[in-house]
Amino acid sequence: GVASAMRQAATNGFYDAQRQEYQRRRNRLIEIFDDAGLPYVVPDGAYYLLVNASAVRLPQDYPFPDAIASRGPNFRLAYFFIREFGVSGIPPAEFYCEPHRHLAGDYVRFAFCKTDEGLDAAAVALQKLKRHLQSE
Repeated sequence: GVASAMRQAATNGFYDAQRQEYQRRRNRLIEIFDDAGLPYVVPDGAYYLLVNASAVRLPQDYPFPDAIASRGPNFRLAYFFIREFGVSGIPPAEFYCEPHRHLAGDYVRFAFCKTDEGLDAAAVALQKLKRHLQSE
């Protein structure tokens, strides 16, 4: 069962292989957001990047559903990424206590525990993001 698998994983190189695979995928997602022009934070020991999307210019008249619009900027950003690019992210404010949710307002959390095909599709889709970036 599970206990046997855990014992075997500790001796058969599973954890090293998994770590290397996730580092490869993480590096691929880093390349994607470097190319898109958005900075990010790489949390230690996590399977996601926290992408600072403050440079993304959301259209003033974008049709956000009330349930999204009322939740704050990173909900609007996550919704925009899904609707416009087909790339899903998570609004990290959900992981903050109420007094600190504003700290996550400009961030969207993107996981790299995806297939290579999924990451490649995200790379292509996020090329369209560049036209929504504010110029510096």
